[in-house]
Amino acid sequence: MQLLFNADDFGLSYGVNQGIIDAYVHGVVRSTTLMTNLGDTTLHAIELAKQHPSLAVGIHLNMFLGRSLTGPILGCTDATGHFYKWIQDPEDEITHDVDWEALYLELEAQLQFALQHEMTPTHLDSHRHGHAHPNVLPFVCELAKKYDLKLRNFKTPHEYAHLNLTSAFTADFYNTNATFVDLQHIIQSTSLDSLEIMCHPAIIDHTLVQRSGYANHRKQELAILTSDELKTWLLKNHYSLLTL
Repeated sequence: MQLLFNADDFGLSYGVNQGIIDAYVHGVVRSTTLMTNLGDTTLHAIELAKQHPSLAVGIHLNMFLGRSLTGPILGCTDATGHFYKWIQDPEDEITHDVDWEALYLELEAQLQFALQHEMTPTHLDSHRHGHAHPNVLPFVCELAKKYDLKLRNFKTPHEYAHLNLTSAFTADFYNTNATFVDLQHIIQSTSLDSLEIMCHPAIIDHTLVQRSGYANHRKQELAILTSDELKTWLLKNHYSLLTL
């Protein structure tokens, strides 16, 4: 089986950016996804990516953090264009007005930002799985089709299944389950030919703590993803790392 360790939140903070690069250079991460609307930390991530051109970089579409690139969006940002958590979970029912067309234009602008900075994205996913919401998913699928990009295999509609990045996806390597033993179980429980494992390696810094409620376990993830123990176990059990 081929494994794709994809590191979310590239661009979230300088410590996150460096942690992801460390997990690539010294560990098993071969792919990451970039948040393009976070200013200096986004530009820092882009600079690091250009220093490591073999690291696959997708777009981590962001509807919940930082400032919109296109201005205020009804139902998603405040009057100054700063996003708030207008849904808590991809299953949430939307009970307030949302300017869906404006949100679509924002997500396309986030993708275009990477292109304008000479990045060649490999795939799309999203912060907090926002793209999986039934009101958002159709136009994210259309963006993937329009820009010839793959999609994280997370609730993809049947008609777009051919765009899936891998045969399966897991978000289980997270929080208290971000241990070597749990990771072994996650991998061994999958019988398909390819699996994307969402991960969040990072060096903890002040910006990360300010921007995310998930901070402390990222250091633990980084230690596991760069460990000789994991690399030896993968090799011994004939798991290969998928590269994009």
